[in-house]
Amino acid sequence: MENGQKQAKISVEEADSAGESISRISERIDTISDMNNQIAEAAEEQTAVAEEINHNINNINQVSNQTAEGAKHMTEACQNLQALADQLRDAVSNFKT
Repeated sequence: MENGQKQAKISVEEADSAGESISRISERIDTISDMNNQIAEAAEEQTAVAEEINHNINNINQVSNQTAEGAKHMTEACQNLQALADQLRDAVSNFKT
């Protein structure tokens, strides 16, 4: 009988120990779950920032294209002005002689 009581006491102690272990495991699971949530939130924020950067890069590309087109038109206008200046110079030179 005494042996049975010892076994019961050991079983109770082991059950208590197992309960404590399960409690610690549960706490660790909660901590890991919180960390996973933080990682997910950070990933969402990074995605939003990446999308904003992509949008800004597209805007920069459009402005760059517009600037290049404007420079092309400016070059054409300068060439036209140069041609007109040459024609005017030639016309004025006819009056001098």
